[in-house]
Amino acid sequence: MWQESAGKTLEIWKVHGSLDWFSFKKFGIRSVPGIIDLPADAIPLIIPPSFKKLAETHEDPFRKIVHAVDTVLREANSFFCVGYGFNDNHIQVKLFERAQRDRKPVVILSKELTKNARKLFLEDHGQIDFLAFEEASNYGTIMYDKDNRDGVLIEGHHVWDLAHFVKEVI
Repeated sequence: MWQESAGKTLEIWKVHGSLDWFSFKKFGIRSVPGIIDLPADAIPLIIPPSFKKLAETHEDPFRKIVHAVDTVLREANSFFCVGYGFNDNHIQVKLFERAQRDRKPVVILSKELTKNARKLFLEDHGQIDFLAFEEASNYGTIMYDKDNRDGVLIEGHHVWDLAHFVKEVI
């Protein structure tokens, strides 16, 4: 979680685990960034795309994370999605419902918007307040919003990339 001095909070949730999350018999669940040689008892905690992905989200620790995310989705004032493809109905249905019903803005950063993200935001002519940024074929970014569903080119800026977004926008 990142906290700004003015009291605003950005909570980061990775509901399908991470490449550096492991479960250890002795230590429980730990994040071990950059680990090269895994101890024998280290069990990776990441759910890769597969036909059993949804079933795996119902097992701990993912079930607890999804439950916590449900609470955040009910209470958040806005949504900031980085690299999220909108391919997980158990997550985006609640996010999309809040964005529509309660007019909560959504910002999306992605190297390339997925087919589902395009369908949910660019093809839906509802009243969701959103900004979506994806990489342009020439060094730059394409920005979409509810008034510019065909996109606007932002030349010379990689706003779609989180590091550049933070540096250039925030």
